[in-house]
Amino acid sequence: MKKTIYVDMDGTLLDNSLDAQFIASGYDKAWYNEQYVTTLAVNYKLVRVLKKLAVRGNTLILWTNRGEEQREMTKENLGDLWTMFTDHRFYCGKKLGTNVDGYTIDNEAKYVTNGIHLTW
Repeated sequence: MKKTIYVDMDGTLLDNSLDAQFIASGYDKAWYNEQYVTTLAVNYKLVRVLKKLAVRGNTLILWTNRGEEQREMTKENLGDLWTMFTDHRFYCGKKLGTNVDGYTIDNEAKYVTNGIHLTW
């Protein structure tokens, strides 16, 4: 059965705790933890899992607390990974209490009010 999977960005798909792995693959820039940083690490372990899920026909949705005004910066942060998602939802800090109709992969369970939460 095909599923819809909502994937959080900051702290889940991108993080700056994986810098050692990210140095080998390049740098992006974004506001993260209220600071402008250039060392956001892509969680490639998660990316490999997401690509397998997409190949199997599952729908991937980027689900972020970033604001719509950060869309272009988010595209830049994700690069080619942007197209892995069929939809890109920007909640501008208001993700808390949002109902989703599928699974979520998020580093913070508090954002899931229904559906199934998978901690990454």
